[in-house]
Amino acid sequence: MRDTRRIVVAAGVLATSALLAWIWLTLFPQGFHHEADAAEPAGALGQPAEGSAEPDVYGVVKLVDLDHRRVTLAIATEDGKKQEKTFDLAKDAEVLLDRPAKLDELATGTRVGLVLGPDGKEVLAVRSEPFQISVEPKQDEVEVGKPFDVVLRVTNASPTPQAFWVMLTTWDMHWRSSNPCILWDAFNSYRNFPIEIKLAPGGVYEKALGMKVMAPGRMSFKMGFTPLADKRMGVLDKRPNPYGEVRMKLNLGERTYWSREVTVEVK
Repeated sequence: MRDTRRIVVAAGVLATSALLAWIWLTLFPQGFHHEADAAEPAGALGQPAEGSAEPDVYGVVKLVDLDHRRVTLAIATEDGKKQEKTFDLAKDAEVLLDRPAKLDELATGTRVGLVLGPDGKEVLAVRSEPFQISVEPKQDEVEVGKPFDVVLRVTNASPTPQAFWVMLTTWDMHWRSSNPCILWDAFNSYRNFPIEIKLAPGGVYEKALGMKVMAPGRMSFKMGFTPLADKRMGVLDKRPNPYGEVRMKLNLGERTYWSREVTVEVK
């Protein structure tokens, strides 16, 4: 009788586990791993979405000349030093901080990105950039198809504390490469949930990622970081899939922060 009860209890546990697994897979296909499509920014294997008007120049505000509509930035050079450069703002230039703002709200010490016009002379938009993204390959020379380690960093470059939400175990879905020949094997996990990262001024969120280059030659790439829009892991996708099903999608934010370009030599 005791053995029979044990068998019945075990069967009940297995049935419950199977039901929960089925519910999870139905509601949250592929553990919320993000699948990019034509209407969204490209994912880990893709390129930055065209027309996104990513900033052309990054730096820290040193001076704002309201009378002449100019802004002077301290810009880091390739050798790690800084130089100051002044830019003219177009008449209708946008200033986007946490919201649309006026030029006189642009405080000294704010890290910003400038979107330049086609001639590269006038500034069309000024965007606040609280996060500085850096990518550091641990090898200068790599082999085709062989993993190499890359250190990814998000630094709070603003004078105030900052916070963002990322996935705990599949954190790689927040990153993308600008070069389709440089990729990595996507993480998969069903024990996954959002966590809040809080960074004091100068604080760093750092991860190591094993990447691969799929073609020989001299390869350059940038890495983009897109945190969650808020603390929710997923939201309903307003666009049904080809079968008419409405599913959940990863709740990525609309803003992607990009690193500087780095280069590796591929054997």
